Amino acid sequence: MRKVDMLRGTFFIACAALTSCATPWHGPKTVQNASGQTVCARHQTPLKTEVAYVKLWQCRLEAEHYARIRERFPNPMPAFFHTERSRDYPDRITVTYCELCAHDYEVAAAD
Repeated sequence: MRKVDMLRGTFFIACAALTSCATPWHGPKTVQNASGQTVCARHQTPLKTEVAYVKLWQCRLEAEHYARIRERFPNPMPAFFHTERSRDYPDRITVTYCELCAHDYEVAAAD
């Protein structure tokens, strides 16, 4: 009986470890819905386009941990972009993203 409990515990820990590792998104990032609108392939919601700010001349590398989280969502807000202009982010550009992907990324990155 003790050996069975130990095997069950080991199996539970192995399953928990495997399911906690998320895989990158595979497939298209966007699809066309029935009305012809481009939507997020994962959430089936319309993409949002808005103005964002960045330093165009500065090259940054995203930490590997956050880059792997970003791979799980097909349309998150791009890295190093801000929705408000500041002295550090003066250059205006337009970005397109899925609000749900952006939210899911923020939640996953906070863990």
